[in-house]
Amino acid sequence: EFPASTVTRVDDQHYTIDLEVEGFAKDDLTITLRGDELLIDGEKKTVSEEDGVEKIRVQTLHQRFLLSDVLEVKDATIKNDVLHITLECMKPVTVEGKHVEIQ
Repeated sequence: EFPASTVTRVDDQHYTIDLEVEGFAKDDLTITLRGDELLIDGEKKTVSEEDGVEKIRVQTLHQRFLLSDVLEVKDATIKNDVLHITLECMKPVTVEGKHVEIQ
């Protein structure tokens, strides 16, 4: 089961990703940009003892987003169990396209 995520186009140069990370703290998560892949990984271990038996609970999170090679991560914050990632386009995007004349 994947956590809920929302990708929003703010304008031609900016995008955001909001990812639900309930139960994870900032130190439980890693964000890696590898080529055109944005990787978000998390691991949280909870140790408890019940009737003399040690119980270890492990929560993991693995989420991957494919990005355009012109997007760069500007920042990331966590608020109210939501990881908010801001992306910025580092090269201008041509919306109109380019006319190619047939020879």
